[in-house]
Amino acid sequence: MKYNTIFTVLEKDTSIVYPTIIFLIFSSIVLVIFKYDTLTFGSKIYKFFASLFIFLLMVGFIYSIHFKILELKEIYNKKQYKIVEGIVKNYISEVQKKHDESFQVNDVNFSISSNTFGGGFHTAGKVYNGLRVKIYYIEDGNFSTDKIILRVDRQTLGL
Repeated sequence: MKYNTIFTVLEKDTSIVYPTIIFLIFSSIVLVIFKYDTLTFGSKIYKFFASLFIFLLMVGFIYSIHFKILELKEIYNKKQYKIVEGIVKNYISEVQKKHDESFQVNDVNFSISSNTFGGGFHTAGKVYNGLRVKIYYIEDGNFSTDKIILRVDRQTLGL
């Protein structure tokens, strides 16, 4: 069988962009509140340390995501993953579940959220019932789901 890769963890990574945008929006809101609020945050020293704390918290959040992505790429390059190959069954879209999508390949269950940062496959709509796929994944109990997909190949339609 011939397969076409539709996702790998090695692809150009944009998952750091979304937390950065969130950081910029959140920081802007906090700065506006601090600038115009004279009742709650009256002290300039308090405003400075509160701003510094929020800034460091958000920078830590962004870098933790970045390092998780690097870790996933290293796992992929060292081939420390499991592979399941078969037909997608029991696919439920994000719209139907109202949070994440889920599907099954050869009795291996996957649950994917497009709201999750961290480098794994989370693009809704690229898999569906009846599609023959080969999925490279790791099991990781540190995330909201127990599996992180590192690569997805789907069968090519050919003669």
